[in-house]
Amino acid sequence: MNKSLEFLKNELIDVERSLTESLQFDDMLMAEVGRYLAELKGKRLRPILTLFAAKCLAAESLMDRHVSVAAGIELVHMATLLHDDVIDKADTRRGKPSVNAKWGADVAILMADYLFSAAYVTIQRHAGMAATCSLSGAICRMCEGEIFQIEKRDGLLTVADYLIIIRAKTAELFSTCAEIGAIMADGDEASVEALRDFGLAFGIAFQLTDDLLDYTAKGEKWGKAVGSDIRNGKQTLPLIHAVEQADAADREYLLRSLGGDGTDLDGVLGRIKRWGGIEKTQQMAAEYTERALQALARLPQSEARSHLERLADYIASRQY
Repeated sequence: MNKSLEFLKNELIDVERSLTESLQFDDMLMAEVGRYLAELKGKRLRPILTLFAAKCLAAESLMDRHVSVAAGIELVHMATLLHDDVIDKADTRRGKPSVNAKWGADVAILMADYLFSAAYVTIQRHAGMAATCSLSGAICRMCEGEIFQIEKRDGLLTVADYLIIIRAKTAELFSTCAEIGAIMADGDEASVEALRDFGLAFGIAFQLTDDLLDYTAKGEKWGKAVGSDIRNGKQTLPLIHAVEQADAADREYLLRSLGGDGTDLDGVLGRIKRWGGIEKTQQMAAEYTERALQALARLPQSEARSHLERLADYIASRQY
């Protein structure tokens, strides 16, 4: 992973500079929230994917434009997280108080709407209508996924339900990142499709691994309390699969633990392991990683493609 990031070192420095500038405001409250958001740094995977997709198609001459667009896509991601925290009534984000917890849901929603709008201006200006349409489609599908999850929240999810949700809420934006990078590099239809397919499979593998780590992560780098999903009543694949396979006693135990303040994580994890929830999630993450690599194999060999392959392997094996 570090070697791949070194390959993008200069561009990622410029992405951070662009994000910092985008989060500076004259209004006192917006400036305060903007500084706070700038400090809540994630992995920047969406800008990384956008830049690598461009480099796969040898778009060195367009890198200044790609940096601006990559930063714009990260603003979109920030906006979706602000909305998610309001919907989930989340008190924390990346180990710190969420914006809605610090300043209220009204500020979080308005800030998210501002970031969406600012990102669209940037992407339209530097990437054009095709890229903007791709992003709009992804956000429509993200909203559909969120509403589908709300529709299902009072019942038990199936594995099929879960895959619909993570595809819409997570993988579609990754797919669009790769597609926009390819569009800006004037990729032909086959190359754009290959990178779009890569991003989709990559995003599903990423979310599967994320949901797995919520049960198994160790160390401070994870950035949140292990077991937060089940304590918050969130159904992810390790639990869903275990519930589907478990005997009556363990099924009752797992369902009783879902959303419980006194959830015994060791007891839950033991039962999830017993009924194959961990193994199933690992297996499915590996399958989607392989799909991502197969999509990349449709592109000419290049240094950038090799880095994307390493990135896909890292996502499925990461520890935080």
